[in-house]
Amino acid sequence: MTRTAKIWLVIVLVAVALLLCCVVTLAAGIFLAGVFNVDDIIEVAQGPGSPRVTLASYERVQIGMTYNEVAAVFGGPGVRTAQIKVGGEWLEFYSWKDIGDGHATIVFKNGRVSEKNQNGLR
Repeated sequence: MTRTAKIWLVIVLVAVALLLCCVVTLAAGIFLAGVFNVDDIIEVAQGPGSPRVTLASYERVQIGMTYNEVAAVFGGPGVRTAQIKVGGEWLEFYSWKDIGDGHATIVFKNGRVSEKNQNGLR
């Protein structure tokens, strides 16, 4: 086998391996999406929710606040649902559940609130 043929064989094998990794990752993601529900994870980790997690308390959370400041507003710790590093900056996603079906999700960038979202808070 010539040197060129060996190089092409290695390239093809690497491409096939990468394709298999993508297929396995996609399949695992689809499987886990059906198995895990973020709201269920929050329910187990945080319990039934807090009466201090309301639309009014959510509106008091401001961009630039620290985790401890947000936890004080909501009356206790949140549940970290994700942590990723993007371009040298850490993003952490926390969720606080109310006593019903509502919750607040707060995104911290390098330790400070950068985004906030809520669903169903009253």
